[in-house]
Amino acid sequence: MKKFFFLLIFLISSYSAFSEEAAPAPRQDPAMLWQTVLSGKVLSEPAKFSYGFCVITDARKIDSLNYEGKKLWEKELLHPRECQIFPLDYEYLLLSDNSKNTVSLINPSGLRLWESEIPFKPENAQSGDDGRIFVYNESEIACYGINGIKKWQKNSDIHPALLKINPFGKLDKKADEKTSSTPSYQDEEIIKKYFRDYSYAFFYDKKHALVCKNNWTLEYYYFNEEQNVSGIYSKKAKTRPKSAKSATAALYNLNGINTDIKKNIQVTSEERMEALRAGNYAEKEILYSSELMNILDAYSEDINISQFGTQKEYSIYEANTKEFSIILSQIPLLASSDYTIKVADIVAHTNNTAVLKNTLKEFGKCAYDPDYLVLTAIQSRAKKLNKRNEDIIVSFCDTVYEICRFMGKNAFNTKGKLILADFVYASNPDRVKAYARKTFEKIKNLQM
Repeated sequence: MKKFFFLLIFLISSYSAFSEEAAPAPRQDPAMLWQTVLSGKVLSEPAKFSYGFCVITDARKIDSLNYEGKKLWEKELLHPRECQIFPLDYEYLLLSDNSKNTVSLINPSGLRLWESEIPFKPENAQSGDDGRIFVYNESEIACYGINGIKKWQKNSDIHPALLKINPFGKLDKKADEKTSSTPSYQDEEIIKKYFRDYSYAFFYDKKHALVCKNNWTLEYYYFNEEQNVSGIYSKKAKTRPKSAKSATAALYNLNGINTDIKKNIQVTSEERMEALRAGNYAEKEILYSSELMNILDAYSEDINISQFGTQKEYSIYEANTKEFSIILSQIPLLASSDYTIKVADIVAHTNNTAVLKNTLKEFGKCAYDPDYLVLTAIQSRAKKLNKRNEDIIVSFCDTVYEICRFMGKNAFNTKGKLILADFVYASNPDRVKAYARKTFEKIKNLQM
């Protein structure tokens, strides 16, 4: 009997130990790191960036927050249920408003830079390599310049996501038609496993998730172990070598262009200017940009130091001021990162005051300077400038402000204020100091 009793005890204890070893570890729920209140319930997929994200709420607002839960800005919307937002390069945001059939470009500080018509309901948007923007749904695609001018629009029997999109509107079928879904099914399953009563949720990385709850709260969670998710969804800040031409620029036909602006009357004609203002020029952009790029390259050769260490005394472009002014006025109409490179070169090297002022004025109409090239050129040129040239310093102030306004980032504002501070404290005339100080305050008001 005792043997049976001890055998029974041994079997029970062995089964208990085996059960403890075989039992799965208890589920570790993610820890909430912070919680904040949004302006309302989130209505659509958030637009994710490297610094944070934006959401549309039923309170008729766009909320922008960083990943610490701090609200960066808040903007009104008239028809939030008819709107979508799409992240672009350099933390720009494209807002689609289907109630008005428009798209708008919003910079990182929340400033709406322009609004253009679009005849279809967008499903997605992406940036081109020179600043242009592609907007599409399952059967239509349109291309806009960074200035808001629509370059072209096409219909397609194949979903644009499966196409190789030429910058000038030529659509070719991709060899590989596989597309990745974001977020993935696996991500959604993990979200559903841990969270309830939410409108939208996404993983920032493999250990952090943001959850937009139906009660207007936003919650940020930490997982103790990495999750099997696709990784970071946030739109990364775009970087590239400074002064590098885009791949789009390589598609321009840069050979055989007549750069004599007195003889090539087509390039400065009113018909050309009307075509650039109207947009919808599609592949004609190759001709327009080839001519403009070649002429600006030729002027750069005139103003840059030659191999003999002397500067060319005569320039056909400076001699024909009317025609060259028309050439410079085309820069904001075909605005891109490639034209920003040209402007920076003129600012850095031209000795012609009229050309310098005109270039700054035209660039200020669409002051897209993603790599700080024009800001840096102004900063360098200002140190060599004759302090008696008050009009140029005033033009510098205006252009610095327009760049900071267009780019919408605190880093640009900081650099801009440093440039203006030099104007304020240097031995400049009182009028210049007062204007620089006033512009300094305007940039302070741009702070995100």
